[in-house]
Amino acid sequence: MAAARGLRANIQSRGIAPEDAVTLQLAAALAADGIDVASEPAQQLTAADLAAADIIVLFNPLPARFGAWRARDWSDTPSMNADYPAARTVLLERLAALADELASAAKADNAA
Repeated sequence: MAAARGLRANIQSRGIAPEDAVTLQLAAALAADGIDVASEPAQQLTAADLAAADIIVLFNPLPARFGAWRARDWSDTPSMNADYPAARTVLLERLAALADELASAAKADNAA
């Protein structure tokens, strides 16, 4: 989505408990959408990941050991494991809005 809008983005996914992240059913649903979960193995979230991020999106509360970070709270997104179609719909809407926001910011930066 970012590339389609001419945006350069480095997107990383991390998990608080990544070993619980993907069921076989979810992996199959993602594969049907052209996403290979094996291509980027689940990784544990670290404080360094948070410090390096320009934008943080949370799907679960951040454990207290990480302290406070400014983040977008998307925890009301339906569970990918429980209802992939509903989660996909919500995520696509939110990601499109985020891409619009980034494109607007990039346009403003280029105009300045």
